[in-house]
Amino acid sequence: MIIRDMFLRITMDSQAGDKMRVNLPMSLVQIALDTGVNITGNSALSQIDLQQIVTLVRHGAVGNLVEMESADGELLRVFVE
Repeated sequence: MIIRDMFLRITMDSQAGDKMRVNLPMSLVQIALDTGVNITGNSALSQIDLQQIVTLVRHGAVGNLVEMESADGELLRVFVE
């Protein structure tokens, strides 16, 4: 699959019931990185290294890249499809 046809998807669910869903075309992520535009305005998203994700995808990584659960029950999932 070509990177420009892929989507970066980030989901975060808090124990309090809050849900965050981010779906970004990988082509937009690449343009933002190339031009220096910050697309990680949310504090949770600011911890994600988008350049590293693009590098992983260019080397063939797809599917779940990160999946973790914090001690207080927050679930974070970063994946590319």
